[in-house]
Amino acid sequence: MQNGASVFLAETRFSEADENTMALIDKRLVCAALAVLAGAAPVCAEPLPRYTVEDCVRIGLENSAVMARARQDAAIARAEQQQAGAEVLPSLTLDAGYTRQDELTDVDFGDETVEFGFLDTYRASAEVSQSLYSGGRSWAAIRAASARRDLARSGMDEARTGLVRDIRTSFADLLLAQAAVDVRRESVDVLTAFLEQTREKRAQGTASEFDALSAEVRVRNERPALIGASNRVAVGRARFRRLLNIDERFALEGELERAPAAGKLADFESAALRHRSVLREYEALVELRRRDLQAARSGTRPALRAFFGYRGANTYGFSEADAEWEWHWDAGATLSWPLWDGGLTAGRVAQKRAELAKSQTDLEDRTRAVLLEVQQAYLDLQSAEEAIAAAEGGVELAEQALDIARTRYASGLATALEFMDANLARSRARLTMLEALRGQVNAVTRLACACGLPDRSPAEIVEGNANKEAP
Repeated sequence: MQNGASVFLAETRFSEADENTMALIDKRLVCAALAVLAGAAPVCAEPLPRYTVEDCVRIGLENSAVMARARQDAAIARAEQQQAGAEVLPSLTLDAGYTRQDELTDVDFGDETVEFGFLDTYRASAEVSQSLYSGGRSWAAIRAASARRDLARSGMDEARTGLVRDIRTSFADLLLAQAAVDVRRESVDVLTAFLEQTREKRAQGTASEFDALSAEVRVRNERPALIGASNRVAVGRARFRRLLNIDERFALEGELERAPAAGKLADFESAALRHRSVLREYEALVELRRRDLQAARSGTRPALRAFFGYRGANTYGFSEADAEWEWHWDAGATLSWPLWDGGLTAGRVAQKRAELAKSQTDLEDRTRAVLLEVQQAYLDLQSAEEAIAAAEGGVELAEQALDIARTRYASGLATALEFMDANLARSRARLTMLEALRGQVNAVTRLACACGLPDRSPAEIVEGNANKEAP
């Protein structure tokens, strides 16, 4: 009461001030002063930015740690591919050196002492070498690096799909939580007004003490539900900000609405087999294991390498060059062939062959898992559609029942319990409809993501599938 009186007094004094003087006062300072007097948050605080679900998807893709790690994996894969490609390219090596001795070596031949070597020795060389044959190891390494790049790219696409799915479903969950707060708050307001009406009727002798007590109990029971719903919104907002990897506070722009959905299960399964990134990821892993097996088999094959060198020095052995520098070239080839390594290569080949078979099994199992994910999302969508159909009209009927109960109670034809039961039924009907809408929106999102096309609606997926299969 003291804070409210202070605010009222401050507002009265400001209203009596001269208009010209008031024009010179910063409006923000006035609002802040009133907020301090009231002991509340500033009433003129800047409004929170409002983000739609597409805004949240964009922010999440830019800031999420999941996408940052996926991009880093792709960068690592590109670097590995560059390293593997260097093995089949010629290499150039430059070498230079200078040696200074403190004194020359003396050799005594009896009557004569001869000095060997030179105080200053210079040398320089350039050599080019090229691998001519390595038993398939070099090309296998290149193809393996390319498979790793495809693996990282598919992993990044799958991470994006999963993140978009999580953002869209979390957005819908948060919209439901906020709508539930509105439902609970309106229920508390209705019950509070009804409690006041019952108390007035009790004072007039037209309502029983039981009605007044029942109304007060319902209000007290409904307020904890409102507090719990508000807490769930606060927790949901914190988790949603963490999902987007931002600290900024914002409000959501949008409401739960029925998402368009159409298509047959076979269309979505076909789209998933063609577009799902995780399948491309496992296919790249199979290719990688195949190249690893090829590289392992090269362990017992010969390797041939050619070289060409151009070298210069001021001395050669114990002879001084005719000029300050003397240059020579040499060229040749080296052949190495490990004929026996104690079974090491055979063991590696057996290991890589087993790893290839395992990766093929993983691909088959993952394909079945993707199809199951599509089927589950499709069935969830059908269930959500049926839930919406069952809930349609329920809210309107509950509103009509509440109005009738209010009128009957005001006329003395119904008890307080009848009105409060009607209010509870309306709240349940509204929450049921909201949950059905949330379930349908999330089912559509999960179905699109299960197909590997998170940015398309089911109708667009079906249309694209039909166009793809058309002759």
